[in-house]
Amino acid sequence: MIVGLGVDRRDRVDALVDVAVLAGGTSLGPGQDLGFMYMRGFRDLDGHQWSFLHLPG
Repeated sequence: MIVGLGVDRRDRVDALVDVAVLAGGTSLGPGQDLGFMYMRGFRDLDGHQWSFLHLPG
């Protein structure tokens, strides 16, 4: 399963993934800045992939 959630600030994207990794999740790599969107994700202990997105503007 892949879950994508939008958040209100770019720094919140990184904070949420950092907390998930500290709790045992696996980072999917560094954040990606695509200009119109910033995203970063992790895989939880059950293998589900979570992505947090920030769309400025």
